Order: sequence, then C-alpha cells, then structure tokens
Amino acid sequence: MRDDPRLPKLVYPAIQTGEYFGRAIDQINLGSLEEYSIGGPSVADPASSNYMVTYNEALFLKAEATFYTTGAAAAEPIYQDAISSNMEKLGVTSGDVQTYLGTRGSITDASALRMIMEEKKIADFLNIENWTDWRRTGFPVLTPVPNASGEIPRRFLYPQIEISTNAQPQQTAKLTDKLWFDQ
Repeated sequence: MRDDPRLPKLVYPAIQTGEYFGRAIDQINLGSLEEYSIGGPSVADPASSNYMVTYNEALFLKAEATFYTTGAAAAEPIYQDAISSNMEKLGVTSGDVQTYLGTRGSITDASALRMIMEEKKIADFLNIENWTDWRRTGFPVLTPVPNASGEIPRRFLYPQIEISTNAQPQQTAKLTDKLWFDQ
C-alpha cells in the first residue's frame, strides 16, 4: 500500500489499535465500533463540505480525455495538477504533495488510464461516480470481497413501482448485466 498523505484526512484510524481497519462483509461478531476506522475530518465532520463536482474531478476527466486524444505525455501535467488540487483541498502540505507525486512516477501509454482512475477514485472518496468509472474503464481492478454473495453489481435494478406501472422488456435485467458503456 502506498503512503498516501490523504488517508488521515479521509479516514480516522481505529481507536483501539491506531491502525486503519474495516469490517469484513458477512462478519457475524461485529465487536465494538472502536475496532474500526470511521470517516475522517474531510468527510464526516458536520462542517465538512459536500461537493457535487470538484475542480480536481474536472482535471481527472481532462487528463483522461487528453490521454485518449493526445497521449500520456500530454496528459501527465494535467494528471499531476488533479492530484495536487485534491490534496490542497484536503489540506495536505505542499511538501507532502511533492513527495507523493515523486513516488507515483510518470504515466505512460500503458499505465495512464489505470493511474488516472486510481487517483480519481481516491479523490472521489465515497462518490458513486467511482462505480461508474470502474464499469466504464475496468480501473481500479476490483475483486469481490471475502464472503461476497456474488459478482460485483454492474447496474441498478428497476424499482418495483416502475415494473408494476410501466412494464418494459428491459426491466428483467439482473444486477450483473452490463450497460451500453460497460465494455
């Protein structure tokens, strides 16, 4: 795991251990809340902002589009600006930003989409857009968690009221069926 200076801004360590730890899916004995990490100051504080779209998200989209149209070398400065913008928004010091950027290395044609999506996922912590990005690009690479009841869902199901009052053939879709953009 990389040493990301955003982690303590996004998640508090567990009170009991001082480590970052989550609860496993389908775990019967939950224990105490003090055993688990909880939302950090930038997302769980009553005074924290709830952004719909951020400047750094726009930069990640621009980096991805630039990569598709012009290549990794042209997307690199936009990608780095996107990471810097997100870290500055969270209050990460400029020294820590530069150190982190140095450890990530440069994007290449082979790694650009993966690296852009990995960083965008961190910047969009707790945002549903991460799920759409994963379905659209395949990054970050996900595997079902232990004890999962099946595959990772690819779509929402139609609500029962819609099926009852406006029946359509596509409403028989399953959670694992792909949408048009999900290749």
